[in-house]
Amino acid sequence: MTKREMILNALFARLKTLDVVVKRNEIAPQKIPASGLVIMRDGKQGVPEILLSPPICLFNHEAEVEVIVQAVKSEDRDKLLDELLEKIGELLSSDVNLTGLTDFIYPKPPEIIEDYIEGAPLIKAAVIPVVLQYSTTNALK
Repeated sequence: MTKREMILNALFARLKTLDVVVKRNEIAPQKIPASGLVIMRDGKQGVPEILLSPPICLFNHEAEVEVIVQAVKSEDRDKLLDELLEKIGELLSSDVNLTGLTDFIYPKPPEIIEDYIEGAPLIKAAVIPVVLQYSTTNALK
């Protein structure tokens, strides 16, 4: 298993400790669970900085964490999304090295999105870029 996949699996496992449904690389359903939904996307590994002799690839991989809530009242959507964002922030800051797999992880500010599905309560979502800094001896490992 590549280091990239080990790191993504560790991040996914960490997110699964939340009290909501957590999925990886899946399409969001039209009906969102009452407690919310989190979808982790693998994101972009990016172009590594290369150190020579011996070769070391330094990555700033940017995964995405989508947080989606659905409720009839806007204040309920706002409150639920804010609570989930706070929990994710605490979760990510509790182990910034993913138990030694990364040099550092940190979230960037979320992009907030509101969406309308005809005949359904409004959806409010946030997309959080999560930077995973790590190094490996080969860009494919």
